[in-house]
Amino acid sequence: MAPKAFIFLLNRGINFDKANSLITIPFKVEEIIKIDNYLFNRETKQYELTGIISICLKEDKYICFCKSFIDNKWYEYDDTNVKESNINNVINFNNDNNQFIPCLLYYKLNN
Repeated sequence: MAPKAFIFLLNRGINFDKANSLITIPFKVEEIIKIDNYLFNRETKQYELTGIISICLKEDKYICFCKSFIDNKWYEYDDTNVKESNINNVINFNNDNNQFIPCLLYYKLNN
């Protein structure tokens, strides 16, 4: 039986090399993931991205992107603001290592 949710904690590390340049490990955030290849009974299960916690390098703070279960829209939360977003912005921002580095991904089972 497949779990109802997955939470991925990404310990990617932010390090600096000898020239004091930022080094991050590339990681692509996907909206939908499939795990049927990893299940014993090979049942088809898809998981949908519903939340991301990221480090914003330019401002040295955490930002959260969450999908509302009420209106099915994406929202961006920081220390002082909440603003509406969309999945393309969330994916693009979190796949751009110069802006946001995802630390935690939350996926829920797609029924």
